[in-house]
Formats: sequence, structure tokens, C-alpha cells
Amino acid sequence: MTKTILRQKIERSAPKPVIGPQLNIGQYLEKAVALAGLSRLQTQIEAKTDSAIATTPAQFVEGLFESGLNLMIAGSKTPYLGIISLNCELVSSLTDVLTGDLEGERPTDIPQRLPTSADAAMCYDFISGVLGEIDGVLSEQQPDFIPPAFEITGRETEPSAHMFPEIPHITATLDVDIDDGARGGKFSVSVPVGIWGGRQVAALTPGQTKPDPEWLSALKTSVNAAPAQFNAVLYRKKMSIGEIMKLKTGDILEFPATALETLTLEASKNGEKTAFMTARLGEYQDMRAARISNIGPTQTAPDQQKLLASP
Repeated sequence: MTKTILRQKIERSAPKPVIGPQLNIGQYLEKAVALAGLSRLQTQIEAKTDSAIATTPAQFVEGLFESGLNLMIAGSKTPYLGIISLNCELVSSLTDVLTGDLEGERPTDIPQRLPTSADAAMCYDFISGVLGEIDGVLSEQQPDFIPPAFEITGRETEPSAHMFPEIPHITATLDVDIDDGARGGKFSVSVPVGIWGGRQVAALTPGQTKPDPEWLSALKTSVNAAPAQFNAVLYRKKMSIGEIMKLKTGDILEFPATALETLTLEASKNGEKTAFMTARLGEYQDMRAARISNIGPTQTAPDQQKLLASP
């Protein structure tokens, strides 16, 4: 198949490799967008990088386009996840290109609306094209590059930082121009550092390495709300099987008076009972109750340790 003049010009203008942390992933994404526009939409599309910065999951999730289209991506050759976010203007612009409606109102002239499932489906092919082209572009420029082969895994209406590993990411935001200004918009893509560009990109340092405070608060709340079960054990008595078989209704089992002082609160850990508190048996408002005397097995009395060792 004969290559178009525009495609030939794009391929001849391939960016030269940059050594060290100065590598600009944005220039490769710009080329990938142009190639995807030709191969998937048969339309001239240009992209300019607004920014390419190191981020944490909390940072890039916070920066996703409001009321935009968020697409989760995953590498078929790597275990890493990423996300692509398109603003409303770009979603409407791509829809107009696919339906041939480039003469009507521009997306910026009409009220913004949430993308529908139909909008998402119409954008999938172009975004898949960008993901495929970036692998090809980087493979041409870096002999040792291993394409992650990112694919769209679905749409995410409420992305959360919990969905991504707490490792440094790189977020690139691009300004897209379609058909010489007929349409346009923005999209951002966030992936773990080093996925695109190898060690050069990995040299970037994230702006914030501390865990997201909201994430920590939510985790603490979830842990505190988790159900737990424990047993209150007054005393353990060792008897033979023969003695147990002889027990009948009305028999009395004797316990030492010190048992009142060595009530233990126990939980199961790996199938074994572990004491985590010591208490004294008593009464409170005409009900049996336990007053905690020690917290933690390391603070328990020797008598209690002896009792716990009994089978």
C-alpha cells in the first residue's frame, strides 16, 4: 500500500533519541497521535505536549479531566496499569470526526455533558491506535525497548488512587488539534515510570513520595470497621479422655481461686490461640464482667503463661 505524503513526512521527522533524563516522552506521543489519526480516522491530527511530569497515583487521579472519559489500560506484556483521560471537548470532537459532522457547532460552543457508553465505544479505536503507535515509535528509536503493549481494559467512571500501585508514574498531557482547528481537545496518559523510555524516564523523581492522607484515612477506617472475634477463657483444666468419658450431669469440676485473676481474652492466629489481654472476673450492675488488668501477652503474669501452655 502506498504511503500518503503526510505519513511520509511524519515518519521522516522522527525525533532523535535523547540520552539521559532529558528524554521527552511527549515528542513520541505527539508522533503516535498523528500516526493514529491517519491510520484510524483518516484525518490529520496534530498534538502538542502541555506537560510531562513525574506524579504519584494520588496526584494524577486528582488531575483527571472533570466530566471526562477515563479509560483504564493494562500491559499485555507487563503487570502494570495506567489510565488515559479525555476531556469532554476531545470526546465530542472524535465523535464528530467519525460521524462526519465537522460543519456543525464546535464542542466548545455547546454545554458539556458526561460521555455516554456510545461515546466511549467511538473513542476506543483511536486511543488503541495511539497505544499501538507509541510502541512502534519507541521501538524504532530504542533498540532495547520492550513494548508494554498497553490495551484498553474498560471505562472507569470513578477512578481512585487505590487502583494503582504506590510507585512513581509519569503523566503526559497533550493538546490535540484536529483537521487544522476544525475540532480539538486534550487528553492525559499516566503510566509507571520506565515503561516508556526505559532508564531515561525512570530517572524522573516524583514530586511527592508520601502516601495520600485520604488513602491512609480510608484504610484506617476500613481496618477499624472490620469484624473480629475473641474468646474469654477463665481456666484450662487438663484431664484424660477416660476421666472426660466418666463425666455426668451434676459432677463438679474444681477450679483454683486464682483463676478469677487470670481471665484471658484470646484470638486465633494461624490456627493457634493467642492471648492479647488479661482480665479479672467480677460483677458489674448484677452482671458478670471482666476488668482488664494487662494488655498484650508480654505483660501477662507468669501464672497466666502457665495456664495458656496447658493443652
